[in-house]
Amino acid sequence: MAAKKSHNLPPEYQLLRKQLSNIGWIALGSLVERDKPGQGGPRYQWSRRVGPKTVTVALSAEQFQWLKEAISNQRRVWGILMQLQQLTAQYALENIPGPLRRKRLSKKRLERVLKMPIRALTLLYKLAGSYRWDGCKRILLVIPLT
Repeated sequence: MAAKKSHNLPPEYQLLRKQLSNIGWIALGSLVERDKPGQGGPRYQWSRRVGPKTVTVALSAEQFQWLKEAISNQRRVWGILMQLQQLTAQYALENIPGPLRRKRLSKKRLERVLKMPIRALTLLYKLAGSYRWDGCKRILLVIPLT
């Protein structure tokens, strides 16, 4: 499927993209500002994950303020991305045609839905001519009367 141009996108989606493009520096982590005297350690700290470890760095007051803005920007990015994802999902479900019919459920899926052992399901498969799933964890088996 070819990518659509931005002028074909809904106005709300375009606005969110514009907001995203206007965000400055972003950073992950958390900041600590120690106010009370005698607590020990540096006054400003920045902690973040780097791989499997947490790294903590002492900061100057100027670095602290700059990173505070960058972390705030990161949180705004997350919020905007969540809104973009919701709009995308809504558009896909409302405007793009879905499947004509469901695929047949596998025995594994049936076992999970029904919480029955495979042997019992195999017997039901043999007895049932067909089945229908009503979407509510119930499977309606049609057993032919011959």
